[in-house]
Amino acid sequence: RNSREELTYGDIDYSPLSRAEVVSFKRTFKGKTLVVLHNISDVEVTIPMEELSTFDEIDFATKEGTVISEGKIAMPAFSTVVLKQ
Repeated sequence: RNSREELTYGDIDYSPLSRAEVVSFKRTFKGKTLVVLHNISDVEVTIPMEELSTFDEIDFATKEGTVISEGKIAMPAFSTVVLKQ
């Protein structure tokens, strides 16, 4: 968290994603925004990238197997990913 100013100091806002298995929010600081996704379920979750607006690059992931492929992001069970624009 302390490696990115957005995560440490950024304002917290709702993210565009609405899924029961995923807790998500945006952090914005000095004009830079990140989206944080927490898969709180015990199964892999696949999310179409179009649901995440322009956040299309993985900045950080807690588990191997978090990948963006064919317009979707796959998140292993109980994982976190930080996306940047």
